[in-house]
Amino acid sequence: MPLAQGETSPVVVTTTYNSAFETTETHSSGTSKRIAKNASGEVLYVEDFSTDGTAAKIGFCYDIAGNRIKKSDLNDASLMSCPNPTAGVPTKDVSGKNQAYWSYDAFGKLHAESDPDLGVNSYNYNAFGDLTSSTNAKGVTTTLSYDGVGRILTKNIPERNIGYTYDSYPGSENSVGRLVRIEDSNQNKTFSYDKLGRVQKRNSTQFWQLPQETLSRQKPKVHILQKLNTIYSVV
Repeated sequence: MPLAQGETSPVVVTTTYNSAFETTETHSSGTSKRIAKNASGEVLYVEDFSTDGTAAKIGFCYDIAGNRIKKSDLNDASLMSCPNPTAGVPTKDVSGKNQAYWSYDAFGKLHAESDPDLGVNSYNYNAFGDLTSSTNAKGVTTTLSYDGVGRILTKNIPERNIGYTYDSYPGSENSVGRLVRIEDSNQNKTFSYDKLGRVQKRNSTQFWQLPQETLSRQKPKVHILQKLNTIYSVV
């Protein structure tokens, strides 16, 4: 067998079919992995073996639609218990089993997730399935609004609000159906396109404040306007 650069011997992975739903992959380095699936092909159980025989086990649960709703380490030999899919997600796991949970709405959209590292996040959608808001574990919420064809119009985050404009804007060419402007409190970007839809010109106007200096008397705030024009040559 051909060798990859830096290898002194070929890497061989052998797959053994233990049953219709279970396989064992053995690596030529001495490691192996046992994988069990259900009749739908969803992974239920993974067991990794190192070269010294030490094993690490992970189990998974799914709802009736095939969405993953739980992941958990099983290294303490405990059995996997699957939650009620309609019960939502619990608070951040502190059991040491690295348990993660997911819940979904009636359309299969992710509604909430509980991560052992990141905590609990939640999501809301409109009737068209577009994400309208998300809240992270710190309680920070981001909201979005859309136009009639599902394009983002505004994105509101605690730091600032961002607006998006499409189809037409002064100075923009070949812009129908395309993003022509992004604006927030810090910057304003406009775009113009060639006939093939490639960005031909980008105009960026940025605003920021110099930090206030404290001397014998307070200096007024100085506002700076910087305008950058970047023109892309079209071949």
